[in-house]
Parts: sequence; structure tokens; C-alpha cells
Amino acid sequence: MANENINQKQKSLRNALNECDASVQAATEQIAAMARAASKMLALDADSLITVDTLLTAIFNLAMEVQDDVNCTAESQGANWKAEQPNEVSARLWKQNHALHATLAQEATHV
Repeated sequence: MANENINQKQKSLRNALNECDASVQAATEQIAAMARAASKMLALDADSLITVDTLLTAIFNLAMEVQDDVNCTAESQGANWKAEQPNEVSARLWKQNHALHATLAQEATHV
């Protein structure tokens, strides 16, 4: 029974990773093609700047779409990245600062 659960979880993770890989592979190819096209258009004339702007918007939208897809897949597996909250960062930095000053104070009294 336990082995069946592990095998099922491994299959689920493998499928999730496969979906992420496929999504990123397809998006990378599209982004690269759009970037090459935008670069060539910039060399043409000023009128192509409107088309370049459209391509850059498409690149941005595709990047956000892939980010969302990968994040949703990761969340479904309990493996999504979580940024530290600003108050967590502040608390961690405050503790480090306090520890540093305590260490410095101890060193100063031992001199």
C-alpha cells in the first residue's frame, strides 16, 4: 500500500514536471523568435517601432503566462516557491543586527 502511494506520487510529480518542461520549452522558442523579429525590425525603420512594441507586449504576456502555468503546477504538487514576506525579512535582519552588536559589545568588554 505504501509503495503504491509512493509510486503514484512519483508519477504525479513526473507528470507535473513534464508539463512544466513542455510549457517552458514552447514559451522559450516563442520568446526567442519574437525577440529575433523585434531586433530585425529595429534595424529597418521608425515605422517598425509600433510592431516592435506589439512584439514586446506579446513577449511580456507570454512570460507571465508561463510563470502562472509553472506556479499552478508547482502549487498542485506542494512545491511552489514562496517569497519571504517583508516583515519576515525585517525580523531576520533585526535579529542578525542585534546578534552582531551583541558580539561587538562582548568583544569590546574583553579588550
